[in-house]
Amino acid sequence: MKCLVAGASGLVGNELMKLLLAEEKVEQVISIGRRPTAFTHEKLIEKKVSWEKLPTGKSMEADTAFCCLGTTLDKAGSKEAFSIVDKDYVIEFAKLAKNSGVKNFLVVSAMGANSKSLFFYNKVKGQMEKALREVNFSSIYIIRPSLLLGTRQESRPTEEWAQRLYPVYHAVMVGPLAAYKPIPAGQVALSMLKFGLKPKPGLHIIKNNLI
Repeated sequence: MKCLVAGASGLVGNELMKLLLAEEKVEQVISIGRRPTAFTHEKLIEKKVSWEKLPTGKSMEADTAFCCLGTTLDKAGSKEAFSIVDKDYVIEFAKLAKNSGVKNFLVVSAMGANSKSLFFYNKVKGQMEKALREVNFSSIYIIRPSLLLGTRQESRPTEEWAQRLYPVYHAVMVGPLAAYKPIPAGQVALSMLKFGLKPKPGLHIIKNNLI
């Protein structure tokens, strides 16, 4: 299995890279991005790209693509910039993957994604999902986690508070509330690996409580 990865430097992407490089069924991992990752491995091929002008043609042949691209409104600086990263770049990556022969595509979206949502963040994620379905992969897995837990390079106060309160969340958010629990990034990555190794045809929405 050959894999194509975008967003390897992010919280989920970093955890996913560890799993892919350690997985015996994965023979090659192509990571694309503006900067090199911190990984060194015989399976790994790194390609520096500009998200504004991705390569065309079958330049990165793979079986399965994993997309972990994403930012925040604060980091992006504006709604327009946020939409470019979380929607436009994801779709451009999907088109690159499709042109490179990829059959299976997995992407990290978000709980509450809805193209008609009144909340901007959820609306953009929903628009991304809607556009992705039109790229026509054999299988698409849309992973919708709740608030992500893990150590990031940049500061995100909301997530830092959530991590401190995680033991409380874990204890009291049961039953219907379990679907909204914050979730460790490593668990999201593990779910992506599981579905990526044995993809089934069609569109699959993986909600937080099923990750």
